[in-house]
Amino acid sequence: MAADWENVDAFLAHCCENNEIDLSYVRSESFYSLLQECNWEKDPSYEALYYSRTKSLNIELDRSSARTWVMDERLFIEDKDTKTWSMRKFPIYIGYGHKKYQDFRLKVVSLEDKARTGTKYVALANSERKGLKVQADLVATRSTMLDLMLTGIDNPKVSSWIYAVNDQLFLENDRKRGYMNPAGMTGPNFEELMTVRQNFERKFRFECAKNNNEKYNSLVRHSSSMKDSILVSCEIDAVKPQQNHDSKERFGLDDPVKNLDRYVEFKARVQGRFDLKYFHPALVQCYLAGTPTLVVGIKDRLDLISVKEWDVNEILLSGRMKRLEKWFLDRWLIFLIRFIKICILKKRNGNLQAFCIELEGSKLVIREHERSRLEIEAALTSDFLKWREEHPQKDSEDELADLLRPLNINENET
Repeated sequence: MAADWENVDAFLAHCCENNEIDLSYVRSESFYSLLQECNWEKDPSYEALYYSRTKSLNIELDRSSARTWVMDERLFIEDKDTKTWSMRKFPIYIGYGHKKYQDFRLKVVSLEDKARTGTKYVALANSERKGLKVQADLVATRSTMLDLMLTGIDNPKVSSWIYAVNDQLFLENDRKRGYMNPAGMTGPNFEELMTVRQNFERKFRFECAKNNNEKYNSLVRHSSSMKDSILVSCEIDAVKPQQNHDSKERFGLDDPVKNLDRYVEFKARVQGRFDLKYFHPALVQCYLAGTPTLVVGIKDRLDLISVKEWDVNEILLSGRMKRLEKWFLDRWLIFLIRFIKICILKKRNGNLQAFCIELEGSKLVIREHERSRLEIEAALTSDFLKWREEHPQKDSEDELADLLRPLNINENET
């Protein structure tokens, strides 16, 4: 590979022809300058669809599982200047409950049950059956897309699947979460403490999280001026309380763009690791969800001692952390979407296909891999797979031709 490229389109064309991205180049100053100089623009993100997973793991196209973030003044004292809350009397131990905690992601669910419960694909199919179809080239969980985004910043592990069904692509990973320990419980418990009013009968006793069955999800659509688009499924930890109480809806969320301004992400961190340099994944998570508020619980070991609120937009727009500027994340996301689309379009044969995208040394590589229909159904649900096969997105031939054009490097040199 040449040391430098004339422009980002030429480098993208090279990557697509070889089905791989050289991450050592991506992390170089040369690539940073290419992105800075290019004219790629990203449209404002918006909430394309939302749904709730209920206690019984059913999917409802409503906000019934959404929670409100309200700080409990019986427990915390606010410093408005620093947006920090300190404990009124004593730290709260938030390592309780790991032995009894039930993680939905570890639950063994039959394909028949999964076709009806617990996944964004149920929400997408049900929404389309009701007449609301969300157009997007790719559909991904946030955790999968987070890993890919971080390859341009850090050195994460990446091993994900891309399933091509008609003219739409779906990104999933096979990563399974391990069993809980006290340190791992601090995350769910911090969320519980921030969103559920605690009982103070006689004396305070924290009621720890029992499971993660109930979740509120927002499907956030990112798109570019070049017609690239991705739908990212994001768990939303909490919603800021509405200011206008005249709204008929419980949460007062009725604007697909402005809704994102009200969403909140929670993280729990050890006291000594509170500098922003430790928050790369959390900030990119917030970016993908369009969430502007990051609320961090500061721990002394497993004891919560204070809470800090960060303005994510202010951080991303300030330029104080290189490669975590909003313009860089916008254009790197567009680069990844176009890379995936073009590489797979070259290999499409009209049938159901599976591809693996993973790290091989310093390269991010896409290869076609055989996967049985049963394995793909396990990832996408049998119901949605059948639905998408029968109801494709139907991109126009002109759009496909425009997408393939950057593959000719010589055209970009004229």
